Amino acid sequence: MRKLQMNAENRRWVTLLRLSVGIFLCACQTREGELEEAVADTVQVDLQTGSDSVEDTVAEPDIDASVALDTSGFTGTGYAYLVIEPTEVDFGIRQLDEVYTTELMLENAGNRPLHIERVAFVGLDGSGPTEAFAINRPGPIDIEPGLTTKVKLTFYVIGEIAYEDRLRFESNSTNGPIEVRVSGGGTVFECVDLDGDGHGPWCDLGSDCDQADPTSFAEAPERCDGRDNDCDGLYDEDFVGLRTECTESTGACQTVGFRVCNAAQTGTECRANPVTGGDELCNSHDDDCDGATDEDFPEIGGLCSVGLGACKQFDKWVCSADLNGVVCNVPPLSPVDEILDNGIDDDCDGITDESPPLDVGCSDEEREGFLDPDVWPDIAACSGAWNVGGVISDALLPTCNRGAGDDGLLEDGRGCSATDLCSEGWHICATSAEVAAKSPTGCEGAAPFQAAFYATRQSGTGCAQCATGTLTGGACNNPASCMSGCSSNVFLSNDVFGCGSMGATPASSCAPLNVFSHNNCAMLQAPWACSGNTIEAANIAKSGPEFGGVLCCRD
Repeated sequence: MRKLQMNAENRRWVTLLRLSVGIFLCACQTREGELEEAVADTVQVDLQTGSDSVEDTVAEPDIDASVALDTSGFTGTGYAYLVIEPTEVDFGIRQLDEVYTTELMLENAGNRPLHIERVAFVGLDGSGPTEAFAINRPGPIDIEPGLTTKVKLTFYVIGEIAYEDRLRFESNSTNGPIEVRVSGGGTVFECVDLDGDGHGPWCDLGSDCDQADPTSFAEAPERCDGRDNDCDGLYDEDFVGLRTECTESTGACQTVGFRVCNAAQTGTECRANPVTGGDELCNSHDDDCDGATDEDFPEIGGLCSVGLGACKQFDKWVCSADLNGVVCNVPPLSPVDEILDNGIDDDCDGITDESPPLDVGCSDEEREGFLDPDVWPDIAACSGAWNVGGVISDALLPTCNRGAGDDGLLEDGRGCSATDLCSEGWHICATSAEVAAKSPTGCEGAAPFQAAFYATRQSGTGCAQCATGTLTGGACNNPASCMSGCSSNVFLSNDVFGCGSMGATPASSCAPLNVFSHNNCAMLQAPWACSGNTIEAANIAKSGPEFGGVLCCRD
């Protein structure tokens, strides 16, 4: 027994201490004989006299340390309560040999400190923990009331199987222990590369934002063409000053122009109307000086869409890169192979769940000449329209996703090149020699039902002569020389040659080709159109599907 010196403040604390001890002893469940005497005497406090001294007769309690006290129903001194978010983690199916992490948020929602003694995976249904999951904090972890902390959860994708485990938290929480179910799986995703550029989902070279264009992929060189070539979400961003005002001289409005993409798509050039009252450009300016702005382009700002089915995208009409027209300000999504019975037009051809198309050579899947693929497996006559002029260029690429054709999505050919009439794996027949090699009947069978002209890329020197020889230089570089025996070259684009039942008869140097356009397409009916006398093959276009199209040869 010992003597305590007490003042008034200490008396209040002793009184509170006595009350707390009494409450605690009531809450404890003890077995008979295990706690014989917890307190021998209680603190004696003279509250009436306010004495500064009291007799302390508290004896040391004889308590067996092995006795477990059940305090589950006790709330007098507070409690710890563990809350974990999320309550279940599913990493999903992931790429083999990669590592993925997430976080668990731990909160003490009680009013006394929370002590988490152990955090560990305990397996599922007695199978033992898996090696695929790991944590960064196995315990102990202490959290004050109302505070939170985090535990990082890692998934190591070590096999092509499904993994499941339970993460157990053992603590002094009134709701513990708590378990979080964790799952995930591994697989090997194959590279998806639809355009042959080595880029796409799960490809080693990186991602691809346009699976229809092998020159557009992540970190590709950006070209000045109004498209996102390097897949960074921007287009033409490397060409500073594009679409800004420029001048080539001083004076009236005809000398003010705008910087546009050059023909090579490698930079910009200033394009300005040479005289007052020039053609109106799509640039928010009054180029023709008539008091109106962009009046020739009423579609500007209106709603537009591109693509079909799963590829369809919506945006607004904006000025084209060359300022001469309008384009929809979004490219279509890339098509994929049609998946049957899913109710989606996966290949974006306007048809849902159709069987794979026949390889007929025409992009609209129907031939108009050389009809029997068994007889003509490598050549097809394909009718349709296009307004991106020319057939002679070596770099002639599809510009409307092969949507042209008299049975295609773009029957009027708007935004299409002649190449858009040929299906994937086919091209416009290059020369008379290629037609002879691909067609066992020459031009016979090209136009079986109606008057039609089907163009090739065969060049000429004028006067119905085809450049099918071996001579070079001199007159053979003159598109108006009428020279025979010349070899084909970039200088020759006089007349357009092909097969069919419409047009003038060419020279014998063109065999087996049996028709040609003559000057300015004079021997072809509208909607055929070309100009320039000696450069018809460089600008020929067709505004409707009637009277033919092009000859397509298998690659």
